[in-house]
Amino acid sequence: MVKKKSSRIIQDPPRTYSEQFKQLVVDEYEQGFLNKDQIQRKYDIRGNETVNLWLRNYCKFDYP
Repeated sequence: MVKKKSSRIIQDPPRTYSEQFKQLVVDEYEQGFLNKDQIQRKYDIRGNETVNLWLRNYCKFDYP
């Protein structure tokens, strides 16, 4: 008889980011040296829409 192991997905708790950090990320994006994916990897930002949301809220340019 073979016992099956229960596979549970353990999720990390959600991260909170300071307003200053969000502005730093947006400023770095506006400089044009890194794209959104590169910034997300550089700062280990979870969530595919997180940087997009920050750009909509903090970007000086008209971001759709």
